Amino acid sequence: MKQLVPAYLGAAPRYREVWRVYTNKVRCAAFSPDGTRVLAGFEDHTVQEICLMIGRPVRTLAEHAKTVTSLAFLPDGKKLLTGGEDWKVRLWETRDSAMHLGKTVGGQLGAVYGVACSPDGKRFLSCGLDETIMEWSLPEGERLRALKGHKANVFSVAYAPDGRRAVSASADKTIKTWSLADGRCLKTMEGHKQPVHSVAYALDGQTILSGGWDSAVKLWDAERGICLKTLKGHTGLVYSVAFAPDGKLGLSGGDDNTVKLWDLASGVCLLTLAGHSHHVWVVAFSPDMRHILSGGNDGLRLWASL
Repeated sequence: MKQLVPAYLGAAPRYREVWRVYTNKVRCAAFSPDGTRVLAGFEDHTVQEICLMIGRPVRTLAEHAKTVTSLAFLPDGKKLLTGGEDWKVRLWETRDSAMHLGKTVGGQLGAVYGVACSPDGKRFLSCGLDETIMEWSLPEGERLRALKGHKANVFSVAYAPDGRRAVSASADKTIKTWSLADGRCLKTMEGHKQPVHSVAYALDGQTILSGGWDSAVKLWDAERGICLKTLKGHTGLVYSVAFAPDGKLGLSGGDDNTVKLWDLASGVCLLTLAGHSHHVWVVAFSPDMRHILSGGNDGLRLWASL
């Protein structure tokens, strides 16, 4: 049997916890594009900006009427999209160094579970309970198209780096890629045995990462729609996955209370961050890969590379 050798052998990344903050249960979180800011969405209906240096809330945005399930920065880092279980997608703008509500720019016929901004910042995608992915214009909030084909809740959606394709993950156990020129489903990827909760595109557009309720993290060929690797190690549902900016590493988090760092070339788990005491709903890399965010029922944590 061929032995799998991690690409990072001899220099496996190590991370330590820097801070943790608990104000409520975290459902989503993200670094700003320049890596200087952290925002998180909570079950208490708020979005909070957390000071990256000391891990304390410095600003609270409170316009959603229910849990904030998803958020995404626009490429300029000055605007933010948030989606919630109140069926709404809201656009926030930075004025006088603070975030202010711009307007409601879209939504779903049911809870919104995912939002994603296009690489050029002129469009965004939303998905949710109504089994449909919607694409909208920015900043107008006009509906451009509906992508239909899933047969259950759509939990996660992402743009390809070229902005011409999208990928979605659903409770129907499938992943679909889409042409945004005409709304066609390009590929349907099957392999997960339970609902697929999270999906991400690599920055080169060649691979897709998914995480599901079957405890599996899978790496896919984006063009051919075939599974390249199944990464095994979680012992419970996987709620969130993310690519490192260099495309060589992946992150995952789930209801086994752990965050796992993967070498994607070999499928080997390089590191398990085991500080959480409850479900991990979201994981994210900073743009420079020096920090990792993880958030869940016990709050938000920042990890720094050693």
